Amino acid sequence: KLTGLQTGADDYLVKPFNARELRLRVANLIENRRKLQQQLRKTWLQAGSRPEVPSREEAFLNKLQIILEKHLTREDFGLSLLSSELGMSERQVQRKIKGLTGESPTDIIRAARLERARMLLAQNTGNVSEIAFEVGFNNLSYFSKCFRERFGVSPSEVVRQS
Repeated sequence: KLTGLQTGADDYLVKPFNARELRLRVANLIENRRKLQQQLRKTWLQAGSRPEVPSREEAFLNKLQIILEKHLTREDFGLSLLSSELGMSERQVQRKIKGLTGESPTDIIRAARLERARMLLAQNTGNVSEIAFEVGFNNLSYFSKCFRERFGVSPSEVVRQS
């Protein structure tokens, strides 16, 4: 039992077990995971805001953040490179990120690019097209569409407001 918990098991039941206890433990694990996903979804990409998460998940998210920052400017940065950097299969990365954040790796990468773009636009470090290319978008209209969907304003409006 201790070995199972030390290797990362969320819970452990010994045989024979009570079926009602099993259902309750599974329901609790699912509910805790759902709450963690909601918390992460709200705060993970916001600068300076890190939610309280168990250490394994925190270590994974920290590593993910470092990799995102390292490769964000690369137009070809996607699931394949992310998986390679994490030392996991693409499917494992998809499951892990989806399980922790409720979003796909592609959505996380796009959100990180858009957050960086918004910061750069607000600082007036370049024009919209320069910043779009700088954060890894190679299509200006797609960048503008994604930006508007995420923030409710166009990139040029952010430049005008700053």
